[in-house]
Amino acid sequence: MLNQLDLFGALPIPALALPEIAGTTAKPKAAPCRQSVADRRAQATAYAIDLPDDEGALCEIARAALDDYHAAVLANDDSAIVRAHKAYAACVYRLNGNTSFGCYGGDGAAGYRVRDYCAAPDGTAPMWGQYGRFLVDIGRVRAVVTHNGFAGAFGSEYRTHFEFRALDLNRPFISQTGYLSHFTTIPEGGTVADHAAEILATSARDHRPSMIAVQFRAGCHEEQTADPAFQPGGWLHSLRTVAVPTQPRAERAAPVLARTQQIPLDLAACAA
Repeated sequence: MLNQLDLFGALPIPALALPEIAGTTAKPKAAPCRQSVADRRAQATAYAIDLPDDEGALCEIARAALDDYHAAVLANDDSAIVRAHKAYAACVYRLNGNTSFGCYGGDGAAGYRVRDYCAAPDGTAPMWGQYGRFLVDIGRVRAVVTHNGFAGAFGSEYRTHFEFRALDLNRPFISQTGYLSHFTTIPEGGTVADHAAEILATSARDHRPSMIAVQFRAGCHEEQTADPAFQPGGWLHSLRTVAVPTQPRAERAAPVLARTQQIPLDLAACAA
């Protein structure tokens, strides 16, 4: 569970068989060794002991750790990746009262406060480890991509999570629900934007895009309507296309059938 997340990577992360993505050399990393609860607490305390108590200062340290992590991923420097991840996690641990329990337990939890402080500007592709939303356009499919970074990595310095949401509700998408969740191993080099585009292109190649199913279209439309990014002045407002009708065809046809049934039919007149 997220509220019991081990921020310091002490629990082993299983090496999953992931599909190859064209243009990348993503490879599962070796899982860290299992440690006792006492050892994990001692390690966490050691990383956090010299950190300040002030939330703003902790968030600034976390932001610097993200810079280091991003550079380490681009350079494929494993030791620097681990150091930067632990430095970021230590800030969350400290802000959460020197415990990892509940660090991502809700919107106001320490992990999400640090995530939001360090987030990329809306519409800008984030760094590795950083939260952000941006647009990916591969021509026939456009998606609003959320990169959850460390907040969606379940304590692993080598895993990350992407969410793909359809921008155009009246065009084919890679999922009939209008949404795709994708956990992946960070690649050996390459940016978040590059990797997201490759995931989207691979999905479109392997699974022919189709129209969003009628039963999901209304929910997608409501989600866009409630999203400030789609409101006037939002970074997606000018890009939004008009959605097709959200009612099932049978429901749209029902009023027409009802009116037709109300029309009196004079069989004698017809026969004449």
